[in-house]
Amino acid sequence: MHKLALVAVLSCAGCVVPSGSNRGEEPHQESQSKKERTTAILAAASADKAAGRENGVTASDTVAYWLGLKAALHPIPIDPDPAARKIVNLLTLGVDPELVREGQLVGEKMRAAAAAINSISAFEILFHFPRTRLVEAAALSRAAIEQCQVVERMRPDLTARYGVEFPPLDVPTPRIE
Repeated sequence: MHKLALVAVLSCAGCVVPSGSNRGEEPHQESQSKKERTTAILAAASADKAAGRENGVTASDTVAYWLGLKAALHPIPIDPDPAARKIVNLLTLGVDPELVREGQLVGEKMRAAAAAINSISAFEILFHFPRTRLVEAAALSRAAIEQCQVVERMRPDLTARYGVEFPPLDVPTPRIE
């Protein structure tokens, strides 16, 4: 029952839903994701070694956190409840503090969106009544996606700071309604 609410509200809030079936794309995307993860982690370890970073904030830990965020925000449309749980449980030791702060905000906003979505009954979804609860859930979902965009905009700074390419998060762009 909640899946219906989730898709209905999140698609309104700006998550881009690909048209048509994407079942044939899943194994390819999973394979590409594993390759991207391996490449990023190896590059980060090399950057840490070259910079002499062994303790404290490291590229390796920061890239691992980034990739955890990316995994939590997929597949699209994003299911905010499990995404929030995954993000809040990511390891933060050795991770760039600015990234952790912004990532935790994503988790908090996803949790708020999930709570709003889960509080809506099937009747409210089908008949759009009362409209205020649907509007509130859509606004919270949009705020969560916008926070994901804030994290995505950190990518060039993190790349420059740690000397390793951070892969794109590939989050949807919020629609302006």
